[in-house]
Amino acid sequence: MDISNPVIAMVVITFSAFVMNLVSTLLNKYWVYTPDYIEKKKFVDGIRREYMKALRSKDERQIKKLEKKLESIKKMEMQLNFSTFKPLAITFILFWVLWWVLQQFYGSLGRFVLSPIPIPFYGIALDFFGWYIIASIWLGIVLRKLLIPDL
Repeated sequence: MDISNPVIAMVVITFSAFVMNLVSTLLNKYWVYTPDYIEKKKFVDGIRREYMKALRSKDERQIKKLEKKLESIKKMEMQLNFSTFKPLAITFILFWVLWWVLQQFYGSLGRFVLSPIPIPFYGIALDFFGWYIIASIWLGIVLRKLLIPDL
């Protein structure tokens, strides 16, 4: 098997994108989107919805009450946002290792994938990294829909 064959390169790169997205999605599913996180997120989103509704109705008393609640939940929001950093850091490190490996094998191929539509900053011909990004975006969307609960 000739790994420098463009078709095989596309398959290997797509598979690499799939594995990276699967690892990232599973890390997020089990470390971030816990029942506690989901409950807190729904609570915070509910307060924000109430606040927006009060703003639209121009109910000053309700707005003041909800502004106090919003101040008190800022710490909770920071905790929710911070919980995403651990999986992100691991995924980031794995991505750079994968990028280095793919660069070693496919960096010399140049632009070997033709896109049916022009891609901004690339045009219609893509190198291994452009193909990885496109495959990763689509696979990430699919895996996220399949494995992560709707919030």
